[in-house]
Amino acid sequence: MNQRTGSAVVELALSIPLIVLFVFGSIGASNAIYMQQVVTEVAYQGALEGIKVTATEQSVINRMQIYIDQTSLTGVTFEVIGTDGTAYDSLSSGQSFRVLANAPADSMSLNLMALSGFNDISGFRIANRQ
Repeated sequence: MNQRTGSAVVELALSIPLIVLFVFGSIGASNAIYMQQVVTEVAYQGALEGIKVTATEQSVINRMQIYIDQTSLTGVTFEVIGTDGTAYDSLSSGQSFRVLANAPADSMSLNLMALSGFNDISGFRIANRQ
């Protein structure tokens, strides 16, 4: 009976770290998926604002910031520029532009992504100005 108890304790001692690693790995992966979805949605919202005739670069950034403020992400940067490198505000009707939202991996409260080697998560959309 003692030998069985001893082997059960050894098995438990060996399996607990693996279970903990699996649980925290799952949490980290879930956070990465959530972060990617949020950043992509923010870029989409910026593109929706950017296709308006009256839109300016600042109004696009403001719309993206509104969506970021509703999340726990910090340090997110935005870029709104023509696909050929032209400044957004000088684009004419029908020209393409790119909206980019970039979030550093350490912008989440649980920083497992930065520990696993991820640097940034980006989302972008390309649209045509009306």
